[in-house]
Amino acid sequence: MSADGGTLVSMGGVTLVWDVAPAFADSRATYVDRARPESPRVEVSPDGRWLAIFGDGRRLVSRDGIQGPFIGPDSSSAQCWPAEARFSPDGQWLVGAGFGPVIDVFRVADFDVGAKVDVPPAHSLAAPCGPSSTQLAMYGSTSRVAFTADGQRLETEIGAQFSTDDWQLVTEGRGETVQHGLNGSFELSAQGAALLSDCQDKQNGDGYICRPEPGRFPRFSADGSWVLAAGTLRHLASGKTQVLDATAAVGIFAPNGDVIAASADNSLTRYCKSE
Repeated sequence: MSADGGTLVSMGGVTLVWDVAPAFADSRATYVDRARPESPRVEVSPDGRWLAIFGDGRRLVSRDGIQGPFIGPDSSSAQCWPAEARFSPDGQWLVGAGFGPVIDVFRVADFDVGAKVDVPPAHSLAAPCGPSSTQLAMYGSTSRVAFTADGQRLETEIGAQFSTDDWQLVTEGRGETVQHGLNGSFELSAQGAALLSDCQDKQNGDGYICRPEPGRFPRFSADGSWVLAAGTLRHLASGKTQVLDATAAVGIFAPNGDVIAASADNSLTRYCKSE
C-alpha cells in the first residue's frame, strides 16, 4: 500500500491496482498485470507510482501497468534464489537481492527512462548466499532484507546493516542465511525486532504450513505491538490472538492502523482499528 493509503495492490490470479476510496466499498481496481505463483510478492513505492514484483525473478511495472525498466540480474551471476525487492521508506531507493551474492541498490529517480531499458544499480552491497539445498538445486538462499522504520539502515536477515546515507557497511552480519522458498519473508518492527518467516506447501496441495506465524508474509504494526499473518492478529506483549478472517490469503496494515485482508480471489475486507 502507498504511504498515503490511496493505492493498494492485490495479486489473486491477476495483479490489480486499487484506488482506495474514503468509503472502502467504493474502491475501484484496474488490471495491470498477470499474477504468477512463482512471483508471489509485490512492493508498492511510497508514492504509489511503481510496483516491484518478485520471487522467481524481479520486474518493475508502473501503476498504469506499463512495463518499467529492466532491474533483473545478469543471468551469468545466478547464485542466490529467490529474488527480493524493497522500497526505502522515503521512496528514493529500491533494493533488490537474489541471483548474485550482492544487494543491488537502484535510484528510483532513474526509473523514468522508459520501458525495457537496463537501469544499472547505483550501488552494489556484498550479501553472500546461504547454503544450497535439494529444493534450491544449484542455488543458495538469498539474504532477505528490510529497512529500519526510520529508513536510516538497510538490514539483512543475518544482522548486517548498511547506512542509507552512503551505503557503507556499519554492522557485520553473523551466521548464515536461512534456507527459504518463495513465501519466505523478513520484517523489522519499529523497535528493531526481526521476524523471519516461511511457508511450505502441504503434501496434499491444500494450502500452506507457515512458521512461526500462521500465515504468509506476516507484518508488524507501525508501533511494533502487533503481528498480522494473513487474517490473524497477535499481540506481542500479551500473546492474545484475534482471527479477523480465517480465509484470508494475506493481510496488511493500512497507514492508519486498519487491517486489510485479501482473499485468493482478490476480494478485500477492511477491518477498522477501532473494531
